[in-house]
Amino acid sequence: QRAKRSPETIKAIRRSLRNLICQLLIPFSLFTFPAITIFFGIIIENFLSFETSFGLFLIMPWHSVGHNLILLTITSAYRQRILAIILK
Repeated sequence: QRAKRSPETIKAIRRSLRNLICQLLIPFSLFTFPAITIFFGIIIENFLSFETSFGLFLIMPWHSVGHNLILLTITSAYRQRILAIILK
């Protein structure tokens, strides 16, 4: 299968895979890192303060915003249009 693909196609597939991994990992980390930290803060006494826990709760709703920003920055058509608007 790989021998039938052109170098440009292989490059496009790798770029798409990298974009999909970014779309998965960055929003996922915006949700899971605070959630896991809060979970351990509840289980382990004196692991983190209330203020830190409260701050982590404020990060969790930004999951969807993070996902949208990632889509805008890794999709070349959107990225080029945004740069054209900014550089006007």
